[in-house]
Amino acid sequence: MLRPDLLLDAIGAHDPAVFECPERPFPFVHAPSGPGVYLAHFTAAFRSEFGISPGRLRARVHSARQLSSWLASRPSPLSTAIS
Repeated sequence: MLRPDLLLDAIGAHDPAVFECPERPFPFVHAPSGPGVYLAHFTAAFRSEFGISPGRLRARVHSARQLSSWLASRPSPLSTAIS
């Protein structure tokens, strides 16, 4: 974790408005990102929260992707119930 004064200096070099509201250095708490960045962030957060190794988490993500693919290939129960 960075010291608050170093964080403000680093951000202030790109956005001087940070010094007007130093307790909230970023105007947004969420931003769009690519899938790789999202997965890296999710992996780090999940690992720190639950202590799961990256290898085990990758295996779980792979399993979830396979299940998602399989479910997407199946007819929707709603579409068969309506027909």
